[in-house]
Amino acid sequence: MHWRFDPLFSIAVYHSKYKNPDPETGELPQAPDFLLEPSQGTRSRFLSMGWVFRPTSWGWTVLGEKTYADNGSAVLRAKPGTGEGFTFVLRLRNTGLLNETKPYMVRIEGEVKPNPNMPSFSGRARLLYFDNLNPAGMPPPAPANHFWLTAGPVDVEQLASRAPSPFFFASPKPGVTGVDVTPLAPAGAAKTYPLNPSSHSVVLDLPENGYRFVQQPVNQSEILFLTSEMPAADAIGVVRIFEHPGGGGWEPHRCYKVLFGQV
Repeated sequence: MHWRFDPLFSIAVYHSKYKNPDPETGELPQAPDFLLEPSQGTRSRFLSMGWVFRPTSWGWTVLGEKTYADNGSAVLRAKPGTGEGFTFVLRLRNTGLLNETKPYMVRIEGEVKPNPNMPSFSGRARLLYFDNLNPAGMPPPAPANHFWLTAGPVDVEQLASRAPSPFFFASPKPGVTGVDVTPLAPAGAAKTYPLNPSSHSVVLDLPENGYRFVQQPVNQSEILFLTSEMPAADAIGVVRIFEHPGGGGWEPHRCYKVLFGQV
């Protein structure tokens, strides 16, 4: 029995500050300010499955170990469980780039200023949240296996916050009696957690995932990424990758892309 590694998916991060595409492929250059790395949990899972995370000239690629039988058929040596996803931490080595990046900064009366409409957040640190469960196809000449993780450049819709798990959730808003919590990936049904009437709080012991929190009855919504891991100080986001929607498993190779816009 022989073996080899085949690419399963790739992630690339772009910034419109770097606008000169490759003259042959039309591909935007990878933004050099960003770094992507697997979370500790994902790194452990890759090691157990024989998957490899590898930087490339234009992004980062995950390869899966395959075994080949004598008849030439090839299969992944190990596959993720149903609904299992992998978490990658997006780091920004040059934090000064945020001073010219949407949605952190906007133009007001012709001047670049901090965005006054940034949403409030309940976690310990603000993060951007991305996953591949609703990818946006790219028009030709882009290959059919290339997808944007957002319908346009990163905006306030991707803003979230990180919180530990278990998570002590407290609402400062008067009249809030509970919080509806919905897992984002894979999508699940909302579950309502009543708040303690005295402390206006509840302790939530939930597995690592992104969740939409909606305070009731005021209907205030936000996204939180719950994890027991402590991301690096320069982490600005998380990217979660699951089996591509629509079935078909982890193959063929797919490329997922994030685009930041310059103010």
